[in-house]
Amino acid sequence: MELIIDTLSNTDDKYIKLTDYVITTYISGKFDIQFWNLYDTIGVRPHTNNHVEEWHRVQNSKLSTHPNIWMWVKNMQKEEEDARYNREQELFQGLPSKKIAKSSIILEEQLIAAKQRYEITKDIESYKRSTRRKAYCSLHEHEKSNNDTDSD
Repeated sequence: MELIIDTLSNTDDKYIKLTDYVITTYISGKFDIQFWNLYDTIGVRPHTNNHVEEWHRVQNSKLSTHPNIWMWVKNMQKEEEDARYNREQELFQGLPSKKIAKSSIILEEQLIAAKQRYEITKDIESYKRSTRRKAYCSLHEHEKSNNDTDSD
């Protein structure tokens, strides 16, 4: 990490502000490592906040820019009712209420396997190579899906 920061800082003065931010925010301890590190959440919860962004997008499409309080309350009540219904479906049918892409399921399984191998072998280089490969594949899939929807 220090080598990366030193290299960036020596490359161009504009990177000094960025590296200072990274050091004070993530390395020196403004945020505890457990707060931003996703290692313990592999196989437990989503790795991104895409689900939150999707929820906001849907809410923005349902409501006017500045809804009155009663419209907003009614919308939240409907949202809660829908969430309860979806949760009940998940519990009783054992299926997610939202379809998960096969590539996302495979990626999650591969991350879980990489984490399990690391916990047995403690081979950090192998773990970094494996997770880096998964990240590149995930980015490639994301770019490909964006390009596919752009061409429609």
